[in-house]
Amino acid sequence: MGNTARILEASGSTLKGVDETLQTSKSVLEETRKNLDTANKNLEITSRTLVSSKEASSYASGGESYPVVFPHDDGAGHVAFSFQKNGKYPLFSLKVFGGKASDILPTVVHYLSVGASREFPEFGGNVSYPLWFAPFPEEKSTYYSVTMFARNGSWEEVINIMR
Repeated sequence: MGNTARILEASGSTLKGVDETLQTSKSVLEETRKNLDTANKNLEITSRTLVSSKEASSYASGGESYPVVFPHDDGAGHVAFSFQKNGKYPLFSLKVFGGKASDILPTVVHYLSVGASREFPEFGGNVSYPLWFAPFPEEKSTYYSVTMFARNGSWEEVINIMR
């Protein structure tokens, strides 16, 4: 019986060590879970902050918004030119210059005296604004050019009005 008592004593000691190791592992696992939860919360906050920063930047700059010019018949024998904004964000410091192009080169547009210019400190919403009206041209094909500048870029549209 002496050997059995020693084996039981050794087994009990071993089991006690295993139990302590399991308890330590359980504590480490719980701490790791807490750390992961905290890291996930921080990542979520960081992600929302990045989206908010991009959104704020786009509202301040105009983001990917841009102006568009379109001609239409005003019903009174004139070509009417109007423009509007495409995109989610407002445009700032928008300047629009348009007129009948007398000579269109790849880099330079020369305007005749017919045309218009407008400036808007802020241009937002989904409203179209009239730019100018011109009599229908006598020529079979007449080019008009509109150049636009805003805080977030510059654009040019060349429009061919054909009879």
